[in-house]
Amino acid sequence: MPWSFFGRKEPSAPPSKLPRESYLGLHLETDGKTDVWLVNTALIAFPEKALFPWRLSIIIEMEETHEIGLPTAAEQRVLGGLGTALSALLKENDNAVFVGSGSCNGMRQMLYHIRDPEAAHRALTAFVASPAATRAMEYRMDQDAEWAHAGIYLEAAQNA
Repeated sequence: MPWSFFGRKEPSAPPSKLPRESYLGLHLETDGKTDVWLVNTALIAFPEKALFPWRLSIIIEMEETHEIGLPTAAEQRVLGGLGTALSALLKENDNAVFVGSGSCNGMRQMLYHIRDPEAAHRALTAFVASPAATRAMEYRMDQDAEWAHAGIYLEAAQNA
């Protein structure tokens, strides 16, 4: 019986080799507010994007921010720890590539592209229910085989 998740076929095989992550910081603007992003520029020319057709967006609510909605130093340490833990879970078995993360208006967004959405869902469900999830968070996973949403950030990084 074929594997199915929202009517999709079994996930593709793992990529032959994931690129080594390389980051560029960007200052963007969202709704007139400062939006600071760290984008993985290694994905700009990544030839195996088709193996990761699912976009995963994780939103984490910050508890301590500056007036402009960016995290304090203490909050940044907490968010960094959460990001490290989430990345380790999601990247198991080469299931995810990290596109980038951004902070704006008291929220941290982490953006990934996923190979097997069911495995990512299981990992996220377990994490959110664990004591490690020290901040309110939610996630959404959508099909985006063209990387349209990630393309906005990758293009901005390429043009910077």
